[in-house]
Amino acid sequence: MKQRIVITGASTVTTFGIDKNNFFENIVSGRSCIREITKFPNRKIPSKLGGEISSEFLRNVIRDERLLRTTFISQIALAAGILCVEDAKIKITKDNSSKTGIFFATSQGSINAIEKIHKNLLGMGPQSVDPLLFAETVFNAPASLLSIKLGIRGPCVVMPMGGGGSGFVLAYAIYYLRTGLIDCALVGAADELSEAVREAYFHLGVLSPCDTKPEGSRPFDKTRNGMVLSEGGAFVMLETLSNAEKRNAHIYGEIIGFGMCSDGYRLADCDPTGIGVAMVIKKALNSAKIKKEVIDYICAFANSLRDLDLVEAKGIKAALGDYAYKCPVSSIKGATGMLGATGLFYNIIISCLAIKHNVIPPTINYKHFDPECNLNLVTNNPKIAKLKTVLVEGYCWGGIYNSFILRKV
Repeated sequence: MKQRIVITGASTVTTFGIDKNNFFENIVSGRSCIREITKFPNRKIPSKLGGEISSEFLRNVIRDERLLRTTFISQIALAAGILCVEDAKIKITKDNSSKTGIFFATSQGSINAIEKIHKNLLGMGPQSVDPLLFAETVFNAPASLLSIKLGIRGPCVVMPMGGGGSGFVLAYAIYYLRTGLIDCALVGAADELSEAVREAYFHLGVLSPCDTKPEGSRPFDKTRNGMVLSEGGAFVMLETLSNAEKRNAHIYGEIIGFGMCSDGYRLADCDPTGIGVAMVIKKALNSAKIKKEVIDYICAFANSLRDLDLVEAKGIKAALGDYAYKCPVSSIKGATGMLGATGLFYNIIISCLAIKHNVIPPTINYKHFDPECNLNLVTNNPKIAKLKTVLVEGYCWGGIYNSFILRKV
């Protein structure tokens, strides 16, 4: 019999702050954390909005001045990881440190440090590059610093795969826990805003505004015209149910099933038929051994891209059939923006709290019905509903998909 895997800790670092409950309240209330970007010059492209994190939030958690001199993504990851361990009420000791693992995902890693090194190399030559800064550009730097800070000496797994990487580190953690190699898994992601990445995304035509319509993230809306980028961090603590019960831990929910797949379509696109979405939802349902009608709510990935929101809607309808028009669906990306690897963990945590409070967060900024995305959307206002089982979606370009099913314990 497979070990049951539960979530016993959760943390979010967002523009709203470092309190996950405050984050949930803001999302349910329909507030947005998107503002005009101030961290770097914002004149070159018409897309001005983003989600920025205040360094003051991080200082409230990271009190070691040496760690506050690390890259910003490492600071985000450190703050989120520390908060998650505190929330799970786990004390890392010599006895359990090797039985605790870190599983971390990111999109671009320490991209701003890489940009700085590149500029120094071009402007002043190799002698201008700080070797200590170079050491922090590797993708595993945030997770390694977290390991050092918390004294965690178990496996440290890092996936630099964007939104797809989040699903893989969650799956890896579940496998490690079920094999008994570890007792606890600190699993999460972090990403930072980058001027170069924003410009690249704009020229790819995926940032709002990429046409004459107003700027903003509005998932599933007929006038959606691109995503808004944000930075953030989030972690969950996973344990086997037996280990959690042994230490009388608070349980947010159980991961009863998951699915992962790729659609083999194009490098920077997803199959427009929605076959990948349908396939991964069916895999998750089979893994959980439940019928589609058991799902009380779908926490969608939709990030306001014209094509990808439609792909998700098609996939949900293909996987669930007539039930797709009955099951409530919403996306929080209108409030949070697109967060790369962190987005799936925001969805996981929001879903756990939605189950706890029996309320479905809304898809904000929604005004215009799209007949092609004719799902049972919860828009602009929260919906009170008795929730026990939630389907959480996560995808990324290149046709990589993952779905997780959470259940109230």
